[in-house]
Amino acid sequence: MPNASIRIGELDPVDLKNFPPYLKRLLTINMMMLIGSVAWSVVAALLVKLR
Repeated sequence: MPNASIRIGELDPVDLKNFPPYLKRLLTINMMMLIGSVAWSVVAALLVKLR
C-alpha cells in the first residue's frame, strides 16, 4: 500500500526503508485483525438475514 503514497510524494522511499520492523509487524497484525473482523461481520450479517 505505501507504493501509492511514494508515487504521489507523501512518503519518502528512504523513510519507508528505515521504518522500524517491529512497528511494521504491528501494523500488519492490526490490518489482518481489521480484515478478519470485517469478514466475520459480513458472515454474521448474512446468517442473520438468512434466518
